[in-house]
Amino acid sequence: MKSQHSFSKVILDGELHSADDIGLPLSSRLAMYGEGCFDTLRAYEGGFLHPGAHLKRLQQGMDYLGLEIPKELLTADAFLEMLHRYLQANNTGGMQARLRVQVWADDDTAGYRPGNRSARFLVTGFELGKPHTGSSTDVQSESSPVDRIQADTSTSVRSDTSRPGVRLITSRYHRIPDTALPAGVKWSNGINYILAAREAMEQGADDALMLTRDGFVSETTIANIFWKSGDNVYTPSEACDLLPGITRHLLIDFLKELGIFVTQGRYTPEDFLKADTAWACNSIREWYPIRQLDEHKLGHDALFWNEVTTYFEKRKNEELHHVS
Repeated sequence: MKSQHSFSKVILDGELHSADDIGLPLSSRLAMYGEGCFDTLRAYEGGFLHPGAHLKRLQQGMDYLGLEIPKELLTADAFLEMLHRYLQANNTGGMQARLRVQVWADDDTAGYRPGNRSARFLVTGFELGKPHTGSSTDVQSESSPVDRIQADTSTSVRSDTSRPGVRLITSRYHRIPDTALPAGVKWSNGINYILAAREAMEQGADDALMLTRDGFVSETTIANIFWKSGDNVYTPSEACDLLPGITRHLLIDFLKELGIFVTQGRYTPEDFLKADTAWACNSIREWYPIRQLDEHKLGHDALFWNEVTTYFEKRKNEELHHVS
């Protein structure tokens, strides 16, 4: 059953269906083993920020799993057309939305040895809110700042009050090494993230900071992280087993355009705690401040934040892709 804010229509294997009519067999490899991958995108009034990069990540996951790529996921044009058709079917109008594309093996073989390598896919979504109002009533009410961050979809400078900071805890669950499971794909089996997120919830925090097996900063359960210390900006490198997010790449490029070079490397939590300003970013929530790690409060450079946010909004709107 769809949730209150979910769209009434879904796309299953390229065809539109009512969300209430969709059911998957319990013998599905997705249900039995989590054999699949997914990606999430934010729709901005029908536009998408670098949809080709999201598609490439999906294709990489299917390649790793040895799955045949469906025609709707084969080219950027076909992918964008399908997403546009999905938004139209749900009468999204001027709203913003979160879309998820889930892919899995069309196979009911028992055991770890795989069988049929054709792929199935499902597109679902829900409303994030109406743009340009800055009103929290335009989105579903959430208790955590990390969820309320999505409330502000305006293009104006985001003040401290409209961009609430989040509290992180350092998780005891480490990021899975890239050598064990390729880090550049959003895998359907997210048990490691689930355990870390539950740990954060039990401690009253918004999210968890995950470290590599050798103790270096990697990412949170849902986002990449950056921080500013003095005149320098830092972020963990891809050698730290993180998912190299699309918004992460955009922020690095946008900061470079502003003359701010981002140093990528291996950093300890103690390095992170030297931050004047710290933030997390992903494709749905864009970027948002981190106010605390464990018991350590972090500073906030409002001048830097406002400058970068203004530029990010401008460049983001210039980079949106629409169906021609």
